Amino acid sequence: MSLGVPVVSTAVMGTRDIVAAERGALVAEETVEHFTAQLRRVLDDAELRQRLGEEGRICAKGWAAQGPAQALLAFYQEFQQTGVALTDYRDPLP
Repeated sequence: MSLGVPVVSTAVMGTRDIVAAERGALVAEETVEHFTAQLRRVLDDAELRQRLGEEGRICAKGWAAQGPAQALLAFYQEFQQTGVALTDYRDPLP
């Protein structure tokens, strides 16, 4: 994703939480037919490939070491100030 390559994946073991809409990927149902259909969409649609590639680069930046570290720091600061932390630090993306 950081190289701008679109991703097609199935929703196995939390994958859907990371690669979702607006994050440079298509998530397929766990069937060969749907996975194949999603691959075909990406291969046949140049605009979709371009958009997914751009979204993927943006998404990948959020998962660099600095992104999660800043999200965790914000979580601790919020908790320190309010006694309650409403921010989900596990997802560093906006």
